[in-house]
Amino acid sequence: MKFMRIFLFIFWGSQIWAQHSLANVAAENSAYVMCRSHSVVRTIRILKTPSGFCEATYTKDGVDQQVARSSKLEACKTVLERIRSNLEKAQWSCKDISQARVSSESKD
Repeated sequence: MKFMRIFLFIFWGSQIWAQHSLANVAAENSAYVMCRSHSVVRTIRILKTPSGFCEATYTKDGVDQQVARSSKLEACKTVLERIRSNLEKAQWSCKDISQARVSSESKD
């Protein structure tokens, strides 16, 4: 029984640490914007790759299209803001959802 408690503590503790670490990395190296017009949704996101590049991806009609790739994060952010601005000029409503988190609740 003692072994089981130690195992669970190590397992759950490592899970919490991993989630916290991934959240910090995601916050530092990404951006995510969702734009809506009625029931139509488009997204623009930036991810920093392990090789040090940033990639900006625009999703329209469920299809991802890489719209920028650069060694400078500011270049990807400029592309994201340009697309966002164009959508907002066309009466789309855009919101930064970079800090949004998905959670689930188990109901037994």
